[in-house]
Amino acid sequence: MKEDFIKKLNIIWFALIFGQVIFLCVILLVFQDSGINESSQGLLEYVAVGALLPMVMMSQVLYKKQIQRAQASEAAEEDKLMMYQTATIVKAGLLEGGNIFCLVAYLLTGVQWLLIPIVAVLGLFFMQRPSVQKYDIEVGSRF
Repeated sequence: MKEDFIKKLNIIWFALIFGQVIFLCVILLVFQDSGINESSQGLLEYVAVGALLPMVMMSQVLYKKQIQRAQASEAAEEDKLMMYQTATIVKAGLLEGGNIFCLVAYLLTGVQWLLIPIVAVLGLFFMQRPSVQKYDIEVGSRF
């Protein structure tokens, strides 16, 4: 049961990361030198990174709070799996939202240094992949 639940969660996780990677590839390949708007350079890139950093921190804080709630809960295993799923999806959604904002800023401005936080968050996102072992360690499953 737990393995099936984590497999479904992995499908969601893969869809979220795959969408970001495809969007980045499209931007890099299709809009290579076109679509760069010099009038939007400057403020937009800093706003994008300025929004990304709190979203990354907030994703981690909210995730840890949900995991602590699941650990303290005397609920059944299925309920704990639902709490883990909710925490993972919220964390992934916040990471994806901030990264998409940076991707759009990169698309509009063409400023190369925006690729650094984009790739860094993709790496962080990749390391956050849900697994049965991670669930057992984080939630402290007895089963």
